[in-house]
Amino acid sequence: MKKKSLLITLLLIVILIIFKVFFSEKKMHQDSNISANIKTQAKTKVIYPIKQSNTKKEFSNKKEFTEEDIIETRDFVNNMKEEYTKLQFDTIFKDKLQKMYNQNNNIAQIFKNIILDNNFAKVISIENQAYARVFAINGLKEIALINNIEPLLNTIQEYSLILQNKEIFSKGEKADLDDLISNYISTIDTSSFIENIEHHLTEINFNNEIKNNEIIKIYKNSVFFSLMEKVGEEKARKLLEQHFSK
Repeated sequence: MKKKSLLITLLLIVILIIFKVFFSEKKMHQDSNISANIKTQAKTKVIYPIKQSNTKKEFSNKKEFTEEDIIETRDFVNNMKEEYTKLQFDTIFKDKLQKMYNQNNNIAQIFKNIILDNNFAKVISIENQAYARVFAINGLKEIALINNIEPLLNTIQEYSLILQNKEIFSKGEKADLDDLISNYISTIDTSSFIENIEHHLTEINFNNEIKNNEIIKIYKNSVFFSLMEKVGEEKARKLLEQHFSK
């Protein structure tokens, strides 16, 4: 009886050990899957969420693009870099940009995000980030000339605020804001801009409440040189004196 009882006890112990090992491994597998999902989600949030979609995306203020959007923009930047030194670059750029925009006008929002978010610019192209920013600024101008000035305006407004809230910003950031403002002015009829200059300055987020002298200087220089090319230095300087009190 004692032997039989001992065998039963040993058998129960073995069964308990088997169950413990089985459930332990199962839990480890579940924990591993959960951990992997958390890491994947965290990684996705660092970059911008990319949705798989076969449908054309309309312009949206959401920072959300299809994988095709990202690949198409990356290819555009790389191709334009190859064409950059050619004499006919401007024509090539306009033609390719117009075709791309006609097929998917979400490219306007992508260009905007390239300017506003360095991390997103890296998603488009780590190696060619500077080119991506240049082409994005020029792309927003061309889109404004096609029929949609809002992406360019919104980019100027938001980028200006970003720089106003920074104590120090780079030469590249100054150049970006300058180019954005110049591009906006170039899309407006000169007479209309001069007659409604206060309105246009408000549109591009300039006001006398701006405290940062560097930002004010960028606005002044950009407006002055843009107008000087069209109406001459003397008239451009007078307009500047009238509308820039600082």
